[in-house]
Amino acid sequence: MKISKAMQFKSIALHSLIMLFVLISISTESVEVSAVYICDSKSSKAYHKDKNCFALKNCTHEIKTVSLYDAQNTYGRTLCGHED
Repeated sequence: MKISKAMQFKSIALHSLIMLFVLISISTESVEVSAVYICDSKSSKAYHKDKNCFALKNCTHEIKTVSLYDAQNTYGRTLCGHED
């Protein structure tokens, strides 16, 4: 049985779309899972990858677990200088 070029193209296009969807899904999951820690103080400027960072231990307010995206974009934090 001979497969037409149109059918071959459709098959390749479908496989490409499936692979693209899988890659986007994996990439999105990675971003959502990245949790960091912040001190919920108005004067705090850093986020921490390590909950046991000695600089975070100085926090006298609540320590929140947030996504990396939120730490950077919602709270305006940058990575702690002791962790880079």
